[in-house]
Amino acid sequence: MQGPKAAPLRQACVRAPKVVDTTGAGDCFTAAFAVAVLEGLEPQSALLFASAAASICVQRPGAIPSLPTADEVEALLARL
Repeated sequence: MQGPKAAPLRQACVRAPKVVDTTGAGDCFTAAFAVAVLEGLEPQSALLFASAAASICVQRPGAIPSLPTADEVEALLARL
């Protein structure tokens, strides 16, 4: 169920072994979620995809250089 009366979705974080830089992590999460939804993933799966993307992002320095590719996110999800 979606809409104002829907229960909130919750997603545990995908832990990063080492945090280097959090710059851009929120933007990465939001963009990855939007891309996943636009590609047809259900919201809960899109949240997991976004969490994995942000986990990769914080392990690298910088904002733009830290953004992962979809293949990197898929590889991390496959290891979970």
